[in-house]
Amino acid sequence: MHSTTIIRNSILNIVGQGIPIALSLIALPILLKNYGADQLGILFLVWMLFGSFALLDFGVGKAATKYVAEAMGVGDRGAIAQIGWSAAWFQLGIGVIAGGIMALLSLAAAESFLTIPEYLRGDVQYAMLLASSAIPFVLLSSHFMGLLEAGQHFAALNLIRMIFSIASLAAPLLGAVIGLSFTGVLFWVMFTRAAQALMAFSIVLLLVPEMREVASFKMIRLRLLLQFGGWVSLISLLAFPLGQLDRLLITSLLGIHALTSYSIPFDIMMRVMIVSQGVAQAVFPIFSALNKSDPCRAADIHTRATRYLLIFLSGPVCFTAINAHYLLGLWLGPDYERASATVLQVLGVGVVFNSVSMVSYTSLLGKGRPDLIVKAHLCEGLPYCLAAFLGVRYWGVVGSAAAWTGRVVADALLLTYLNRQVNPEASHQAFGENRPVLQTLAVLISLALGIGLFTERGEPRRLVLSGITCVGFAIVAWRHLLESSDRRAVLSLLSLRHVTTW
Repeated sequence: MHSTTIIRNSILNIVGQGIPIALSLIALPILLKNYGADQLGILFLVWMLFGSFALLDFGVGKAATKYVAEAMGVGDRGAIAQIGWSAAWFQLGIGVIAGGIMALLSLAAAESFLTIPEYLRGDVQYAMLLASSAIPFVLLSSHFMGLLEAGQHFAALNLIRMIFSIASLAAPLLGAVIGLSFTGVLFWVMFTRAAQALMAFSIVLLLVPEMREVASFKMIRLRLLLQFGGWVSLISLLAFPLGQLDRLLITSLLGIHALTSYSIPFDIMMRVMIVSQGVAQAVFPIFSALNKSDPCRAADIHTRATRYLLIFLSGPVCFTAINAHYLLGLWLGPDYERASATVLQVLGVGVVFNSVSMVSYTSLLGKGRPDLIVKAHLCEGLPYCLAAFLGVRYWGVVGSAAAWTGRVVADALLLTYLNRQVNPEASHQAFGENRPVLQTLAVLISLALGIGLFTERGEPRRLVLSGITCVGFAIVAWRHLLESSDRRAVLSLLSLRHVTTW
């Protein structure tokens, strides 16, 4: 797999996720103005439900992506249709059953455990009924997009993602302009999910010709998918409480005001994670395809992906960390500068390690070892719970940030170790080839610490010195840390093939 393909697919994934996020930031104040906090809250509820429906597939969607990519890698074309259609029939069945159950529960939800004003209960029940009817479409859409991922058709996948992410925002915006009723807006939001599933299915038939022959349901294929998918579901179930623990502790021990001071820098850093998520999505089908056919090549891809993330993220994260007080003060004012800057700095360290762990995580999934990820999460769980509680209790939001960073550092080290156990040669190769990158990063971090210690927070020269340092790092990384094939790949994507002097 050429470097150009990995870089191009990663960029497509980042853009596909980044554009909808940027548009949502623009749309939010408009929606709030036109619908008010109550009705907008119902819309958020619907979007949240759509996002949570992915947990209903028992990990079969991710498993289908992995095994279809593996079948493509070894040229087993007959398995592609059997796996793809067995998973699709399963998703459809689960979607219909789950939708029916949720439809029945939704009638009681607004009356019982949801705190909703009387005048909004009809809208909430209608919204939940529509969301219930959308469950089969959401699951099928996710499955068919996973098949596009398996075939590395990332341009088509991200086109679908962007079209319908934008359509999901455009429906309420257009509804406000033309005076559509709020129930009408909810209907069109649901309709976009059905249209997304139909478009994904149509493009799969176009780009994955094996799926044009409808295959019967194969229990032996489903058993394989459920075996892998069960571990993936367990990963999600463990990751959810670990991911929410910090904010729950802050809310209960420090109050809702402290949660705001923590959530702002945390959300900023999570936005940075779309880079590592984009890279991980690009390399997952490659790891799966090469798992049996060429594990040494998979090790080389692992090395390159790790190197790309370390080089790409370290400079911007260091710059943000050094100037956190100034940047937050400029954006949100002095109150948030004092409360959130240190949190942003501590979380920045964690983001770099978490990005590296994403590659190791994806590599283990591609090798068919999600059980090792579950074991890693179980090892981290109790120490992290204790560290988070003590951190929040004695050091507030900074202690919570330190506990989170400590966990993701431990996670990165543990997943790297587990990768080495599965494939010792790959891990040794990755460490050896990335050693110059790690040494250069150590110099960058030392310079960053020096700038932070010997300049004042509001001093303009801190901004200038940190900028010069990061630009210098970028030049060194380009000339000495990237291989010639990597540089050619980047220049090719930028249509600068004639530029070879560096």
